[in-house]
Amino acid sequence: MWCIACSAPASPPGPLCEACPATLHQAAPRRIRGVEVDAAFAHAGAAARLVHALKYRGSLSAAAFLAHHMADTIDPQATCLVPLPRTLARRLRFGIDPAVELCRIVAARTDLPVVRALDAPVWSARHAGAARARRATVAFRRARSVEGHAVLIDDVVTTGVTVSSAMDMIAPCDMSVLAATSAGTLDQGAERFPAPGGDVAQGRSGDHIGQVVRTRTPLRTTEPQHSYATLHPLRKEDG
Repeated sequence: MWCIACSAPASPPGPLCEACPATLHQAAPRRIRGVEVDAAFAHAGAAARLVHALKYRGSLSAAAFLAHHMADTIDPQATCLVPLPRTLARRLRFGIDPAVELCRIVAARTDLPVVRALDAPVWSARHAGAARARRATVAFRRARSVEGHAVLIDDVVTTGVTVSSAMDMIAPCDMSVLAATSAGTLDQGAERFPAPGGDVAQGRSGDHIGQVVRTRTPLRTTEPQHSYATLHPLRKEDG
């Protein structure tokens, strides 16, 4: 069995080697346009490699590991999950829609319904490195309305541009964001974008942008706590 993050020999009973768990760190709490953003891990080390394996190699083992930890940090007020879909061109190229796959696994663990409320464009320009911070808003389209408290599911949150576009389509319902990893600062995107559905960005408890409160009680999941290796055995094609 090989580590799903670095391909070194895995350390039983889990899917990671001895070294990779030490590189998994809690993501810094943050808000984007007043909306609380949670992530299973900071986008660094093994977590960043797992997201890369999911996005570009279609690793279902990476998806299962990340989603397993996402489910443990989901907003207890959640009533539904809304994945942020990938463009058709990238789904065809890489054979997977990361957010949809993560959403499917989180839904299975939490018994929350998945609402496919967003449609992605067929194609959009890719912006890497410094250009990422200057890229245009992703053109999501609203596929259906959402009621209750929607948790937007994505693989990684960086600049907040993609999430901001999704917020505009989901508003005015209550919402939060849950990602596998987060690479941003506390209130990134607050100055660039107005709050969804209003001019003043506030959190659910009236906290103004920049005042980050992280009082999260994990939602009870439908599965007992087992080792990851028991829940999600390594697939040969993911090694």
